[in-house]
Amino acid sequence: MDANSSAGSVNMAAILSALNDKLDSLASDVATLHARDSQPPPPVNQPSSQQSTPKPHMKLEITIVSPSHLSTWMVLLLVGFNG
Repeated sequence: MDANSSAGSVNMAAILSALNDKLDSLASDVATLHARDSQPPPPVNQPSSQQSTPKPHMKLEITIVSPSHLSTWMVLLLVGFNG
């Protein structure tokens, strides 16, 4: 075995050791993230009056109008909003 081959083997061993260290660190980081993400989110505190009252729903019906009559569509839209 010559000097270049021996130095190359030592260099390769150092590279493999560094890669293994980085892989171990990465695996630890992934495990930490997985454990954090698997926990349920904390409950949201709301006053009891807001929990029992349903939110109002709006329903908007828009008539289909051809693109050549956009002003008609705008008038229908404004009437829908203004009542």
